[in-house]
Amino acid sequence: MKNFLLFLLLLIVGSSYCQSVTSYDASGNILVDSKPFFPFGCYGIFWENPLSEKLSSLVEMGKAGINIVCMEDIGEKDGPGFAKVLDEAQKNSIYVMIGTPYAPYMKWRAMERKKHPATFGYTICDDADNGKFTLSELATIHSEIKQEDPNHITHLTLTGWNSTRRSMASEFIAIPDLCSYQCYPICKHKDADFTKSNALTETYKRTLEYVLEAEKAKKPFIMLPQTFSWGSQSNSPCYPSVVELRNMIYSGLAAGVNGIISYDFSFDLVNNEKLLWEEFSNLAKDIKNIEGLLFQNNLTRHITNDNELIFSTWRKGDSTLFVIVNTSYNSPKNINQMISWGLGNKLIPISNRMDNGLTIEGKNIKGVLQPQSVHVYVSVPVITDVNEHLHYTPLSIESNPAFATLRILGNIYNGSTYEIFSIEGRLVQKGILDAALISVEGTEPGIYIFKAQSKTAVSMSRFIKQ
Repeated sequence: MKNFLLFLLLLIVGSSYCQSVTSYDASGNILVDSKPFFPFGCYGIFWENPLSEKLSSLVEMGKAGINIVCMEDIGEKDGPGFAKVLDEAQKNSIYVMIGTPYAPYMKWRAMERKKHPATFGYTICDDADNGKFTLSELATIHSEIKQEDPNHITHLTLTGWNSTRRSMASEFIAIPDLCSYQCYPICKHKDADFTKSNALTETYKRTLEYVLEAEKAKKPFIMLPQTFSWGSQSNSPCYPSVVELRNMIYSGLAAGVNGIISYDFSFDLVNNEKLLWEEFSNLAKDIKNIEGLLFQNNLTRHITNDNELIFSTWRKGDSTLFVIVNTSYNSPKNINQMISWGLGNKLIPISNRMDNGLTIEGKNIKGVLQPQSVHVYVSVPVITDVNEHLHYTPLSIESNPAFATLRILGNIYNGSTYEIFSIEGRLVQKGILDAALISVEGTEPGIYIFKAQSKTAVSMSRFIKQ
């Protein structure tokens, strides 16, 4: 009997120890166990799907680099099944934002799920601004959940379908720990008040309005791009193109969102929309690689005097992240934007999937963005007063992505020095180039900047470590 009680005590202590704690800081960064966390995931796996499909979907999400999913827990009827869902999510390093079709009973979900390590928080109400519940009722549900479980975030989703609902943003944002906005930019929802021609521009504009309200409240805000076909709910049912998806995601980042959750697995996108799913998986990897820059309270939204041209930067140390987006469907955009700090002299694209070609001249970003175009760069200053006589020489990396070694192509490596920087500008490796092969076996997966320098020349290139 004593051994059994000891085992039970250890089990309780162990369960408490494994419990995740989610919160946010004064800059709006979402935290998991006090560490910054950028949610990038799916909303969600339909609660009526068979358990086997829910579990296999979580495996697919894990392979894609998804770190969060919103799912509904319907309680007693599916209690054991949802416990298995949480276990599978944990195996795949995915957190679960738990909802329920019966919002007034959400406190019971908190009571049952609060100790599971995969629990991220609780969606008080989906479509919270549709009038189903009053602000007072939503606040009561929030209080009941937090009383039962103060260690996890509460969440409301907002439709923003019309200006009246959007005008109440501050009132809804005041209730939970975080809110999210359901963007309907491609397949125009029957209740939405925008047109196909301005859909991408309105995505940014409306997301920014919500983000600014959340910043006033010092709370995080998440973007929910609804990028699946809405069938009978839409005036023109369709899926977005790969370019439209990328445009929405990066315009959301430029607005300053603290997380992105998209797609509904009940529409079986893995099988039916493979190109979109592949792009969504690549976007998850993009965000993972640059999230260290996004976490800091260092976003600058630059005024471009063109509401279809979006330009935001994030700075950390000597590294700068640039996101520049053209939300027009038809018009190319010229950019000639002055930045008030030294930039170095080379913009390095974070991915070959996206457009590039913008350049730095002095303190200006210059170039042309084609319609719907997305440009994402990092820049690490390399030219200083001491070595400004250096000129650039061609250099490329053959083994990119790299697993254990880099193969350098070009003639700069004979006796030159080299440095490898993280995307945040942190020096992770340096040495002398006496051969074309360099070992990077000890570096973590991610995006890196490779810089080689001789007495007369310098060159930089991006590579990805897998």
